[in-house]
Amino acid sequence: MFDFELGKMFGFVILSFAVFSSGGAAAAINDTSMNIQLIGSDFVQIVNAPYMASLRGLNNIHFCGATIVSTRFVLTAAQCIVRRIHIHINVIVGTSVRTGAGGTHRSQDIIVHPSFNFRTLENDIGLVMTQTAIVFGPNVQTAYINHRLNVNNMPVTMAGWGIGIHGSSEPSNLQGISTATINNPRCARLQEAHNSWRITTKKICTSTDDRVGICYGDEGGALMSDYEIIGVASWHSHCDPSIPNVYERVAPHRLWLLSRITIL
Repeated sequence: MFDFELGKMFGFVILSFAVFSSGGAAAAINDTSMNIQLIGSDFVQIVNAPYMASLRGLNNIHFCGATIVSTRFVLTAAQCIVRRIHIHINVIVGTSVRTGAGGTHRSQDIIVHPSFNFRTLENDIGLVMTQTAIVFGPNVQTAYINHRLNVNNMPVTMAGWGIGIHGSSEPSNLQGISTATINNPRCARLQEAHNSWRITTKKICTSTDDRVGICYGDEGGALMSDYEIIGVASWHSHCDPSIPNVYERVAPHRLWLLSRITIL
């Protein structure tokens, strides 16, 4: 995450998403209530964001965020998993430490939205199915999948293990921000000209007023409103907090997600 003002503002640090380590494409394409309670000024305790999961390789390196949505599934961005071998993914839950040993669950399968476009990041949503059941407790809980299409101008929170500014080091602990959603026409106007067309009805954006936002390493994480996940972190303009961050809107995909989650 990235905070424009010295890495901190209003007592929280901005999140950042990992594309370089994930092989994803979160940076803008040029050509082409369970609110997070921020503890201290720079990290979020997992008990206050118990739905968070870290997707890691077998080398224990975090590459994307994810959200627990059932005992066997976590929700993430399609870009995070589309080019990966499923058995090489571990899902880590119950820890705020980037390399911490929480509950570890090897992936059994990955499910990418059938209409996902890697170039444009349209339909940037997917699921990871775990081999073993996720055990719930104070530090491990599910998030509800949002069904509301109108989620403009509402307070939201975001958490992740992404970097704080383009080129900076990775944080050791889970970071969090508070912001608000904006309507899509405004989001499109504030984007760089070559990206404005990418703000479709399946995307949702967050405000630039607080100069906070996502960066490399945060992709796949949850945009939360109370107990609900309303968006999945998708892309940003190279960590620039003056340009709205873009998330895949969850509500249009809700029926598809539920149909996959209930296959057990």
